[in-house]
Amino acid sequence: MRILHTMLRVGNLQRAIDFYTQILGMTLLRKSENPEYKYTLAFLGYASNPEQAEIELTYNWGVEQYEMGTAYGHIALGMTDVYAACERIKAAGGKVTREAGPVKGGSTIIADPAATTEKLSLQDWQALLHFNLTGTFLFTHAVLPVMQRQKAGKIVNLASIAGRGLSEASSSAYAAAKGGIAAFTKKLAMEQGQHGINVNAIAPATTLTERIGPRWHQKPPEEREADINRTPLRRMGLASDQAKVLCFLASSDADFVTGLTIDVTGGI
Repeated sequence: MRILHTMLRVGNLQRAIDFYTQILGMTLLRKSENPEYKYTLAFLGYASNPEQAEIELTYNWGVEQYEMGTAYGHIALGMTDVYAACERIKAAGGKVTREAGPVKGGSTIIADPAATTEKLSLQDWQALLHFNLTGTFLFTHAVLPVMQRQKAGKIVNLASIAGRGLSEASSSAYAAAKGGIAAFTKKLAMEQGQHGINVNAIAPATTLTERIGPRWHQKPPEEREADINRTPLRRMGLASDQAKVLCFLASSDADFVTGLTIDVTGGI
């Protein structure tokens, strides 16, 4: 377990960022907006997780000041099993005011991404297929007329090794969605080749991106070692590994490549 960040609410986000960067010498690590829930987040620090803890500044749109003591938000702790941690708190006589699970406005599609099939609700199933498979269809549907008119185009879809049934950390709904993307890619390539459109996909394994990396580094050392040892190349994938294959498939070097889903997994 370790400290991830401390959250503070601010009334003037830019002024707060200037203070931490210009006066205290921190770096603005990342920034995001959530229009649905009307807030902006800015993460600052002297290094990113997992090297050092960060400060999270939360600006709630339209709120310009807070009463003394109400600007403090929370301290975020990273742990391998938050559900078990809540049970330990209860067993020790503590009070859990909010059960473990994704926050409103968060990026998790369902509460338990690794849920087995019997634990998936129809709503969970539909949410994962809609976000992954339907989203891919909608994007493709929007760009195809343009590509057909210009008689050229490159589409590179994002599948996953989970779509081959090889991910223990993903649900059957996610596997079905990503497997559907691979099948959709092949069918689309057969349809659109006559228009000069190449359609391919990549299927990553666990990749230490800005979002996934900090979570992976929170795992116990023995679990991280097991992940590495399962990979023939004996290391975890990086975003740059995926980007290189994406760039190849989108380039003129791949003009005679279509209908493929390329595993970018280190050999899994």
